Amino acid sequence: MSSTGVVARLLSRFESLNPRERTLLLILAGVLVPGLSAVVLYVLAGQLSELNRENDLRRDVIAELLAERDQFAAAAAEEAAMEEALDNNSLRLSSFVESRATELGVPVPNDFDDLNTPAAGGIETVVTVAKFASMQLGDLDELLNDIESSEELVYIRGINVSPARGTSSRRGSTGAATSGSLQVELTLATFRRAESRGGDDD
Repeated sequence: MSSTGVVARLLSRFESLNPRERTLLLILAGVLVPGLSAVVLYVLAGQLSELNRENDLRRDVIAELLAERDQFAAAAAEEAAMEEALDNNSLRLSSFVESRATELGVPVPNDFDDLNTPAAGGIETVVTVAKFASMQLGDLDELLNDIESSEELVYIRGINVSPARGTSSRRGSTGAATSGSLQVELTLATFRRAESRGGDDD
């Protein structure tokens, strides 16, 4: 049956109704149509809200995956750089700290204690204790900042500070060292492949 035929039959039935029935039917249609429209809009709004939630979830997942990818790439690059540094590290800690102190114009160490620890996992730890007989706090701070910002594979493991011998005290005793001078033992460490021993400290 064609849609034209259906419409014609509905019009015919509508015209066969008396005026009172037609009025009631129009009133009923006026009530039902807005109600049905509201139901349809409510259902559509719910579906759109669900789609929005799903899209937000997808975006969150994608953002998390991208962040993890970037973190993985950064970690891989850092690991590769560390591997290369370990393979090529021939740093002499005593020469390193002497050169940094000389360049900065601060006191240089007067003695060194060196300790190479056994290899663990193919990595050897080289430790040097640089001993300064006398230096000012400002000089020490400048040297530490310089070492920490160095691109060399070197780490500060510890600092032992005490008043330098002969330093004047608050009680009035005097000595050869400048007032406020410090005696410093600075422990530095570096790492290298166990088979790469060309630059061990003496």
